[in-house]
Amino acid sequence: TTTTTITPIVPIGSIPTSNSSSSNQGMQPMSRSNSNYNSNPNINVPGSGNTMSPPSTPSKFIFNTPFFSLDGNNQPNVTFPKLPTNMNLKWSTNKVAMFLNRPNFEYTTKVESKLVEERNAISVNESIPPSILDELFVESQNLSNDAVIYFVNALCRVAQEELDSPQPRIFCLQKIVETSFFNMDRSRLVWRNIWEKEGNLFVHAASHSNKSIAMHAVDSLRQLTRKFFEKEELPNYRFQKQFLIPFEIIMTQNNDNEIRELVLHCMYNTVLVRSQNMRSGWKSVINVCKFASTLSLSNLVGLAFEVVKLAVDSFEFIKDFFVDYLNCLVSFSRNQIDLKISIEAIQHLQLCAVQLANKKISQPTTNILSTSSSSSSTTRTRSRSSSTNDFTSRFRSESSFGAPTQEVELNEAEILHQKYIGFFDPILQGLSSLVIEDPRIEIRHEALSLLFLILQNYVNTFIEVSWHYTVNTIILPIFETIKIASQYRDKLNVNQIQWIQRTSSNAIQSLVDLYCTHFDSLSFSFSDLFEIFVWSVSQDFDGLTRTTFSCFFDFILKKKNNLTPEMWQIICEKVDKVFHMSCLFNLKENSNSNLNEVNSNEENPNKNEENSNKNEDNLTEQANLLSEFASKALSSSNQIEKLHERCWLLQLTLVKFISDICFQCYEFFELSHLQKLLGVIEKSINYATNFNENITLRMIVQKNLFKQNQNQLPSLLQLQVMSL
Repeated sequence: TTTTTITPIVPIGSIPTSNSSSSNQGMQPMSRSNSNYNSNPNINVPGSGNTMSPPSTPSKFIFNTPFFSLDGNNQPNVTFPKLPTNMNLKWSTNKVAMFLNRPNFEYTTKVESKLVEERNAISVNESIPPSILDELFVESQNLSNDAVIYFVNALCRVAQEELDSPQPRIFCLQKIVETSFFNMDRSRLVWRNIWEKEGNLFVHAASHSNKSIAMHAVDSLRQLTRKFFEKEELPNYRFQKQFLIPFEIIMTQNNDNEIRELVLHCMYNTVLVRSQNMRSGWKSVINVCKFASTLSLSNLVGLAFEVVKLAVDSFEFIKDFFVDYLNCLVSFSRNQIDLKISIEAIQHLQLCAVQLANKKISQPTTNILSTSSSSSSTTRTRSRSSSTNDFTSRFRSESSFGAPTQEVELNEAEILHQKYIGFFDPILQGLSSLVIEDPRIEIRHEALSLLFLILQNYVNTFIEVSWHYTVNTIILPIFETIKIASQYRDKLNVNQIQWIQRTSSNAIQSLVDLYCTHFDSLSFSFSDLFEIFVWSVSQDFDGLTRTTFSCFFDFILKKKNNLTPEMWQIICEKVDKVFHMSCLFNLKENSNSNLNEVNSNEENPNKNEENSNKNEDNLTEQANLLSEFASKALSSSNQIEKLHERCWLLQLTLVKFISDICFQCYEFFELSHLQKLLGVIEKSINYATNFNENITLRMIVQKNLFKQNQNQLPSLLQLQVMSL
C-alpha cells in the first residue's frame, strides 16, 4: 500500500476545513491502496468514518463556489453548499489567506478535473452552511491590502466564468458587490487596484446578451456609486472620475436604449443625492450626458439634460471641467429632437456667461485652447472583449491625482488669450457655430442674440489681442455665407439661401451695434466691417440690402466724430466698389460716338459696315453673357427681370446713400473724400446716360432678358435724374 499526500487548495468563494485535532496543520494526508485503485477505491479522511470516491489519479479537493443561476424564465435558483458534518470546522481569516496561497496542481485530463470538481461541489453543497459562506466575504475586510486584492481578482475571474457559461450565473457578481461594500473604507490607492478589476467585470457584465444580467450589473454599479460617494474626495485626488468610467463605456458602447436609460437614471440619482461630495466625478457625468445629447430619442435626451441642470448649483466644483460642461450645453443646443431643450441649453450658456462676468468662476490656470476645440463624441460598436480592453486603457490613462506632473508651456499670445478670454472662448465658439450651422431659425436667432449680448456686455476684460481673436474666429465666419453668395450665387444650397433670407439682416444689425459699442477696441477691423457691407448690399435679397444701407448709415452718423481720414477713405473705396459691382454692362464708349458712327454708316455704308457689325456684336456679347449668368442663378423670366431691375435699384439706393452722407457729414470730409464720393455719382450719371442713349443695347437687353412682350424699352432714366 502506497500513501499519497495531497495538499488541497481552496478557490475563492469556498471555505477550507480541517480536522479539529489538526487545525493548525491544515488537511491531513489521505491514503489509498493501489490494489484497490481500479475497483472503486475509497479515500479515508482522518478522524472520520466516512469515505469519498477519488478521481482516477492523485489529485486535490476543489470546493466550487456556490452559484446563482438563471433558468429559461430568468428565475433565480440558489444552491448553498455544505461541508460534511465531520469536516464542519471554523476557520479564521488568516487561515483562509494561507490557503489562498497554496500551490496548484495540474490535472492529467480535463475530464478528470471536471469529475473531481463535480464530486467536490456535491460535498461542499451538502456541507457548508450559508452563514459560514457569508462570513467569508464579511471577514474579507480583515484581510491585508495585498490579500484582499488577490481575493477580489480571483473572485472576478470566477464571476466572469459564471457569466460566460452556457447557463449564466450572477452569484459571484453579487458577492463582489458585498465584498466592495465591506472594503469601501480602505485607502483610495488600494481601492484603485481593486476597482481596476471590478470595473472590468461590470463593463463585461453590462454588455451581456441577457438583458436581466446587464441591468443587474448597472444597478450594482449604482449601489456601489452611492456608497462610494458618501465620502468627499480628498484634495489632489481624482479617483471619482476613474470610478465612474464604467458608466461612460456602457453608455457609449451598449446599443440597448433600456440600458442607456438605466445609466442615465443612475447618474441622475447619484448627482441628486451626492452632488455635495462630487468633485472629479463631474467629468464622467458630463461625458455621459454629452453622449446622450447626440442620440435621437427624446426621453434619453430629456433625462440627460435634467442631470446637466443639476450642475448649475455646483459651478465651484466643476471648474476643472467647465469647458466640458460648456461643450455639453452646446451639444444639447445642437440636438434636433427637442427644440425646447435646445433653447433652454442656450439659456444655460447665458447663465454661465453671467457667472464668468461676475467673476464667480475664476478663469482657468491651465491651457484650454486644445480642450475647447477637441470635445467630440463618436459612436463606436465594439465587442464585449474590446470593451474590457477599453476600460483598462481608459482607467490606466486617467491619473488618480489632480495636479499635472508637468506644466504646459504657453507662448505669449496663448497666455494673453487664457487670461482675458478663458472660459468665454468655448461659449463664443459654440454660439457662433450654432448661428452658422443650425438649420432651425429659432436656434439661430437665440444663439445670435446671446452671442452679441455677451460681446457687448460681458467681455469688459478683453484687450486688443482678445478682440483680434474674436473677430477672426467668431465674428467673420458668421458672414462667410454672405461672402459666398456675393461671389457665387449659383452655388448656394437651400440652407444658405434660407440663412440669408431669415438671419442675415439680424446679424448685420447686431454687428453694427457691436461696433458702435466697442468702436475703439474694434477699429483695427474697420476695413473688414465695410467689406461685409459690400457683400451684403450686393445680394439678390432686397430686405438685406435695405437693412444694410440703413444700419451702416446710422453707424456713420453716430461715429462721424470718431472716424479718421483713413476710415473715411475706406468708406469711399467700398462705396465705389459697390457701384462697379452693380453695373451689368461695361459702357465705356459715349453714346454720341455711337450715334455718329451710325450717321457715318448711312453716308458710307460699305466703309463702316464692318465697324457697325463689330460694335453690335460687342454689345450682343455683353447681353448674352448677362443672360447666361442670370440663367444659371435664376430659373424664370420674372426672376431675370427682377435681377435686371435690382441692379439698377441698387444704384438708386447707393446714390441716395452717398447723397445723405455728403449732406450729413460734409464738415468731416477731406477734399479727396468728397471727390471720391462725387466721382461715384458722376459715374452713375454717365452710366445711365450712356445706357439710355444706346438704343441698340436697350433693344438687345429687351430681346435677351425680357421674354415677355413690352412696348417700352428698358431705361435708366430715374437713375440719371436722381444722380443729376
